[in-house]
Amino acid sequence: MPRALRLLDFHLNSGEATHVDVSLTPGYTLAKPVINPANPAQKLDVLEFNGQSGKGDFRIRLLYIQNAKVCAMVGQEIINWASY
Repeated sequence: MPRALRLLDFHLNSGEATHVDVSLTPGYTLAKPVINPANPAQKLDVLEFNGQSGKGDFRIRLLYIQNAKVCAMVGQEIINWASY
């Protein structure tokens, strides 16, 4: 969770003149794995978090590769839950 909170803070406050407070809803969801686009034989684990700020509600997805040698974050996605 600390990594998701830092990512949301970075995404919303980089280059902004005013700082926006961010928070995460406690807990996460282990979402359906996605296929690694560089190697279709590999699947990436996906952790989903929900975040809030003065700018709206957000979904944060962190993508991890796990195998016998490593467990590393290889991607992230932040989606603003809004209707445009």
